Amino acid sequence: MRLTPSFALLLTVFAGITAVNSAARAAGFYIQEQSVSGLGSAFSGSVTNLHDPSTVYFNPAGMTQLEGIQAQAGAHLLVPNAEMTNTGSNQAAALGGGALSGGDGGNPYSPSPVPNAFITYQVNDIFWAGLGISAPFGLANEYDSDWFGRFDSVKTELLTIDIQPSIAYQVNDWLSLGAGVNIQHADAELTSAAAAGPGGG
Repeated sequence: MRLTPSFALLLTVFAGITAVNSAARAAGFYIQEQSVSGLGSAFSGSVTNLHDPSTVYFNPAGMTQLEGIQAQAGAHLLVPNAEMTNTGSNQAAALGGGALSGGDGGNPYSPSPVPNAFITYQVNDIFWAGLGISAPFGLANEYDSDWFGRFDSVKTELLTIDIQPSIAYQVNDWLSLGAGVNIQHADAELTSAAAAGPGGG
């Protein structure tokens, strides 16, 4: 196959747009840790360099590099830490009061496991099928119930489970095509304190 200059330019522009879009982090809810081997290389080249079943998540076409039946399961432990200091915040507009009393909330984060599992199956010489189960989006924090920002937020929790059936087709020795469908279930919880009157309760 010979590429014309215009077709090559089109491919280059498409690749550039795809690379830019992949950098989006979904407002801070995206969890990239979906591959044990990918984490070991800081996810450098995760679209092309993962030669294990986790390629289902990053690039289903990569399944054509895997023989027979292969499976992988893993878990990452996120241990975030945060500190906040009240430097004189107030909610006068909302509550009609001055400075709001309360502590700094403590560390709102607890250690959170991020599990994932993938399996690939070589149907024949040109077709592959795969399945991935992961948690690509999530967030959980809970402040002390009497902290100074309690009227904005006390607890925020988002849990997402993603199931991704995928297929791949090997066109020839240098071209493979892949596609997948992401079926997601999300559960969210948002809580805050209710103000009893000026100054809060």
